[in-house]
Amino acid sequence: MAGSGGNQGFVLTREVLKDKLHRMMRGELSPTDLTGWADSIEFDERVSYEPGFESLIAQVLFEISAPEINRSLNEKVCADLISMLAIGNET
Repeated sequence: MAGSGGNQGFVLTREVLKDKLHRMMRGELSPTDLTGWADSIEFDERVSYEPGFESLIAQVLFEISAPEINRSLNEKVCADLISMLAIGNET
């Protein structure tokens, strides 16, 4: 995971989120793994979001971290979220 040690923070980017979603689609992460990862960083003070995309990243992270109130994580949902993150490339 990004941010290697101590109290160092890291910037969560759209690319990191897309990578995690692709890994779930390939079977390298389970939905539970992905949800746990997202939940662990969603409110971590050491994590900041890619400048200019804070709202988009927060929205996708919320969808991943709370499938019980959003959509259950599956390949289609992952593809939808990847598309949302790709649309954000218009910088």
